[in-house]
Amino acid sequence: MQIPEQFSDYLELTKPGIVLSIVMTTFAGFFLGAESWSQWTDGIWLLIGTALSAACAGTLNHYLEVEADARMPRTQQRPLPSRKLAPLAALSFGVFLGLAGISILLVFLNSLTAFLAGLTIALYIWVYTPMKRHTHLNTLVGAIPGALPPLAGWTASSDGIGWLGILIFALFFFWQMPHFYALAWMYKDDYAAGGFVMLPAIDAKGIRTRIETMLYILLLASTAIGFGVLFPMGVTYYILLGLITLHLLVSGGKMILNMDRPAAVKVFVGSLLFLPGFVCSIVLDRIILHL
Repeated sequence: MQIPEQFSDYLELTKPGIVLSIVMTTFAGFFLGAESWSQWTDGIWLLIGTALSAACAGTLNHYLEVEADARMPRTQQRPLPSRKLAPLAALSFGVFLGLAGISILLVFLNSLTAFLAGLTIALYIWVYTPMKRHTHLNTLVGAIPGALPPLAGWTASSDGIGWLGILIFALFFFWQMPHFYALAWMYKDDYAAGGFVMLPAIDAKGIRTRIETMLYILLLASTAIGFGVLFPMGVTYYILLGLITLHLLVSGGKMILNMDRPAAVKVFVGSLLFLPGFVCSIVLDRIILHL
């Protein structure tokens, strides 16, 4: 096998799209806690350590779910079920990434940030991943390791966690619920084929799925507003927040009225737009305030 092909396969194991989103949310937490631009070196080490840790979680997830991936059409061509890479190679690669990422955070930042990174990996691999085969509550539990990276970003640039750190955690926790509920509905047949127990598996008509999706969208919007009050944020933040939140609310409303795949896709896309939009609103607002 050629080296470029191997590189591509190993890169796919890390789930680069998810790594990018985690790095982005971690940066948001760091940016909010940073008191001056002199902390930029800490930010670089944070992003490197976080990227490696997130890549570790993605790789080990591939390793643990290879049999399920082989049964789902959308995942059958992944490196492990397609046998492009050996499971042992993936396991070794994942462990290396995790040790490297946590070590960087521990040496160059602080023990709390390194602990949160390690906790994220542990919860994702040893709690969330096996839960997917037994209960639909895996989405709720899985939102915890998904919300820990932005909190780690906060602890990397501030002194401890505090109430603001908890608010950051809550916001990213609430964001994940409509995002993954929509995804679970979009690929409910695939998840069933893979043996994963998602909410649509016990909610054939989608009544509970649509209600909970809208509930978490409202909780997300409320938390984002409270977030802007407590920090506090300026006009730029509220304008951008209003646009992305309105889009997500409208998409959720359409899903309430008509629970089908196109409606779920709109919620999913709305959630994807919300994340970078929220981060950009924070960064732009802070830059404008300091001009």
